[in-house]
Amino acid sequence: MRIGLTLPTPGENPDLATLLGAVEHAEKLGLAAAWMPNISSRGFDAPMALALAGARTRRIELGTFVVPTFTRHTIVMAQQALSAQAATGGRFVLGIGLSHRSAMEGQLGFDSRGRSGTCASTSTCLTALLRGQTVDFTGEQFQVHNFTLTPPPGVTAPPILVAALGPQMLATGRAALRRHGDLGRWAPVRRGSREGHRRRRRRRGPARAARARERPRV
Repeated sequence: MRIGLTLPTPGENPDLATLLGAVEHAEKLGLAAAWMPNISSRGFDAPMALALAGARTRRIELGTFVVPTFTRHTIVMAQQALSAQAATGGRFVLGIGLSHRSAMEGQLGFDSRGRSGTCASTSTCLTALLRGQTVDFTGEQFQVHNFTLTPPPGVTAPPILVAALGPQMLATGRAALRRHGDLGRWAPVRRGSREGHRRRRRRRGPARAARARERPRV
């Protein structure tokens, strides 16, 4: 088990120096990861802030928790991820998710119908873009036509995690894991009791449970 923390903590609104100092302190304490939400109502952009934190740390993993897929184009997200990956020396993790319907629809005006499908399309296009592959995709929320993103020299594609609170997004994560193998490491997070999780593991069977332990990040 690896232990990390989320920065800033709920209710806090630190300045940049305080935020970066907290990441440095987390590394000194021996924590494995620092995660930063990308909340639309806060001033800091999570990938950019974590890129700055990467210059002041050496070991700790730095990830977004999460970047909403509706609020930025897939190409922009891929460029930000590669920039943060370069700045952190390969320690960046791109966490993406749908965010909350009330924020995406009520506050920002996005049409969130087909939300899980949009996240699946985003993850598929992101994976290809981060690998330097050509993408040609037409969807309801975004389009990419015959576009290739060339990663900077020496920069590898960061892992992608997908947040999930229900069965549709869990299915999205499983399907993406099957398609993308070890590049896309997915983080399905589901509310429920410990006994409920035990029952699901027993139904999967020993072999399937072993594969699940090896590959997804929860």
